[in-house]
Amino acid sequence: METVCSSRVAFLSHVSVVCVFQDLADRIPDDSDLTVLAKTKVLAMVQDSIQRPDTQTDDFTILSILHLLMSEVGGFQEDVFNMHQDGLFRIIHQRGGINALGLNGDLSSVVTL
Repeated sequence: METVCSSRVAFLSHVSVVCVFQDLADRIPDDSDLTVLAKTKVLAMVQDSIQRPDTQTDDFTILSILHLLMSEVGGFQEDVFNMHQDGLFRIIHQRGGINALGLNGDLSSVVTL
């Protein structure tokens, strides 16, 4: 949690996953307004991070994309899921592969899982 809370984009992306979980718990078949808002904000922040050379492949951008990917699991929009998955793979490759991920080695474990 310390890692997630140390970055605004990582924290908000975590919140978007929690929103999806709450929608599922409430048996809401599509994203609620709050979930859509959270995902939209995260997507904008990730796109901003990707544009900046100092953050485009950092741990928090990768973690945020992973959260976006997880928030689409079970959804009906495969194109959105595939977009996040392709972006995640591209950034990990740019970073030097799964073994080059940081967060004290924990990020590579999280991505692998």
